[in-house]
Amino acid sequence: MKGKEIESVSGKDIETGLAKGVSISEGKVILNFWATWCGACVEELPLFVKASSSVKIIGVLQPPVNKSIINEYGLTYENVIGNEALLALFKINAFPTTFFIKDRKVEKVFVGKIDEKEISSWLAK
Repeated sequence: MKGKEIESVSGKDIETGLAKGVSISEGKVILNFWATWCGACVEELPLFVKASSSVKIIGVLQPPVNKSIINEYGLTYENVIGNEALLALFKINAFPTTFFIKDRKVEKVFVGKIDEKEISSWLAK
């Protein structure tokens, strides 16, 4: 996936269930595939909420979605509900999986629970 160009991610809106696309902007973007039923995914949410003040973050949720977790952590960044085709397109085999994207090109893929150091070091590049 490294070097792959990504212009947008499509899924369903968490609230309405309608189709929703989120564009990948120029600059740095973090794309996180996660699930509310995944303990490691939920544990890393505060890191993404904090980082979202300085970088665009997009979450792609694997159903079923527990909306109370989204509300509890006060997610301030965009999230869409993904599907099997989207998981296959991005070759997602485990949750969480995080893509570090710069100028719409994948620079790095991190599988597993991420830490603040990993995010900070990439943002500092």
